[in-house]
Amino acid sequence: MEITNESEYAQASERADALYGAPAGTPQRKELEELLAALKAYEEAFIRMLKENS
Repeated sequence: MEITNESEYAQASERADALYGAPAGTPQRKELEELLAALKAYEEAFIRMLKENS
């Protein structure tokens, strides 16, 4: 999963909030972990872009 814009970021954040606390070993937990990784990657790329343009 890749997040490419603010709208996708917002949707992924909302979904992650809904899945928070999903039990380990469930499809929901797997989805949550994938969302969190994608959110983190997007945030890191955004911060990197800000630093490069400042």
